[in-house]
Formats: sequence, structure tokens, C-alpha cells
Amino acid sequence: GKMKKLFTTILITMLAFTASTFAYADEITVCPEESPAATIAAAQAAVNIKNIKPELKAASHSYNKIKLSWDAVSGAGGYEVYRATRKTGKFQKVSAIAAEKTSYINTGLTCGKTYWYKLRAYQLKSGKKVYSKYSDVKSTYPKPSKAKNVKVKFTVGGVSTFDLDWDKVSGASGYQLQ
Repeated sequence: GKMKKLFTTILITMLAFTASTFAYADEITVCPEESPAATIAAAQAAVNIKNIKPELKAASHSYNKIKLSWDAVSGAGGYEVYRATRKTGKFQKVSAIAAEKTSYINTGLTCGKTYWYKLRAYQLKSGKKVYSKYSDVKSTYPKPSKAKNVKVKFTVGGVSTFDLDWDKVSGASGYQLQ
């Protein structure tokens, strides 16, 4: 009797409370989300990149290309790559790169010639570019890729001989066997 009636009352009260909670939840107004561009702009504005120094890496990418890569700079609106053709030479801007990219391939270079690079990030604040510090200067030179699919075939007879085969390396003017 009494236990069953108490249990039923508790159950009905819980159901009524749950139903009213859901009814209330439907009436909650959600603020419109900010656009992704506004969110990115806010994140960029929160970071002061003036004291940030990007970390640059440079390596040969083929006989006439050098690949530069770096870690993303928080809050950057983009990057600028500078190159010099002599160690004490003047640096010239070679490319402006979008914020979401963290690498750049410099093409049309001379095989074996050393190039020097530096990089800086920037933010746009009130329509003006605010720059980070320059990265350390990195130098490297383009060199031919390693030969691939090298095959050696030995023939043993009165005289031992062998044939060598490999895929042509783009830009190579000769090959050295060791």
C-alpha cells in the first residue's frame, strides 16, 4: 500500500520534473556563432608576433630546387621568404606565403650554387603588416637526387662482368659509380 503509493508519487514527480526540464531546454536561445574568419582574426590579434623568431629549415629538393620548411607561427597571417645569392649579399623577397602553409619550394635554381634564406611571419593589424623577427639564416644548394632502381646483373664466365641499370636522374650530367 503506502510504499507503492510513495514510489508512484516519486516516479510521477521525477517524470514531471524531467519533462519540464526538456521543455525549458527548448526555449534556450543560442548566440549566433562567430564566423571562422572572425575567430581566426581574434586569435591572431591575441598573439603579439613581434618577439617570435620562426625556425627555418632548408634542404635540396632536386637539381634545381630547394625546399624550405618551418613550424607554424601562432597568430601569423602569412610568411615572407627572403633569399641572397652570396653570404654577404643583399636579401630579396622571393615569396609571400599563406598562413596555413609551412613549406615553400624555390625553383629554377642553379645546381651546386649555394643560396642563403631567411623567413619572417606577419600579422595584419588595422590594414598594416606587423612582422616577427627574422629566422636564423640557412644556406644550402640544389643537388641531383640519388639514382633510384639501381640494378646490378653479374655474368660469370671466363671473365666476370656485370651490367648496371638505373632510372635517369633529372638534371644529372653524369653518374659516379662506387
